[in-house]
Amino acid sequence: MTATLLEKDADKNISDDNDRTPLSYAAENGHHSIVEILSKGGSDSINLGAKHTGETALMLAAQNGHETIVELLLKVPYIRMGVRGRGGDTAFLRAIRGTHQRTALLLIDKGADVNAVNKKYETALQMAVRNGNPNLVELLLGKGADVNMKADRGWTALKEAKKQGHLEIVQILISSGADTEEAVEDAVETGQREMVKLLIENNADFNENYGAALGHAVEMQYRDIVELLLQNNVDINANDRDALQMAASRGYREIIELLIQYNVDIKGDDGRTLQFAARSGHREIVELLIQNGADVNGNHVGVLHCAIERGHHEIVKLLTELKNAQASVQNSDGETEPMLS
Repeated sequence: MTATLLEKDADKNISDDNDRTPLSYAAENGHHSIVEILSKGGSDSINLGAKHTGETALMLAAQNGHETIVELLLKVPYIRMGVRGRGGDTAFLRAIRGTHQRTALLLIDKGADVNAVNKKYETALQMAVRNGNPNLVELLLGKGADVNMKADRGWTALKEAKKQGHLEIVQILISSGADTEEAVEDAVETGQREMVKLLIENNADFNENYGAALGHAVEMQYRDIVELLLQNNVDINANDRDALQMAASRGYREIIELLIQYNVDIKGDDGRTLQFAARSGHREIVELLIQNGADVNGNHVGVLHCAIERGHHEIVKLLTELKNAQASVQNSDGETEPMLS
């Protein structure tokens, strides 16, 4: 029928109100023989994009995985692979978004830019990661996709994979040289134990940023992740015992007991951790720390002073009963306060 109409001088470049041509409809719906007829000898509308979407025949064929039609269109004179739709997608990005690996490979082999981004700054690699397609991820990396390229929201492909929980893809990206620094903190903050474990197995540095990873795990009370980090030799005393002091100030007894089990240095901080616990009113934490060697008579503002200042009478009573508690505490103005009884 199409051939007959063309023989009767039907205009193959005619477009509807949306600037859609017969060629674009045929390409979208996979009608190979019709595309072949319409594209024969070239077509003035081959690169014409639809009015509202900017979609070309090549884009529509690519997004639907019509590989043979894509191959056919690429042979048409003056075809332009780099034409973008309204959202900035090229035919290649449409193929990736639709997880059409063979079509994507065909476009790459014809020169498609594997690191192209659309108007949302999405990369092909991020799209493949988001779709959870490890084979497509490997294809893109093998064809030169930048594993550490930051695009959408400043995210890398690894951060996207971590967010989606795609462990296999995380492994592929790390093996291809992905920078793990952001993924480390994100995995800890969101409580993804298996992701943390995988990152550890791939030698990610959990001591970066002054031990922030351990601090985040303590802050969120992810005991299993805290223990996993400690089992793998994270610096328990990083950033001047930040993890211990945070746990003490918030009354996280179970976390503190775990830190003690892994030999956190309680004695060497001049009583600062004890002061955090006293100031926050955590009597049982104060007692636990003292039992494990915390310095009641540290060089900073006294523990007793902290308890008095905040009105934590149970802690004051506990401290006054200890033989090694100070007889008096000097405040920041140089005045001396008598020990309460």
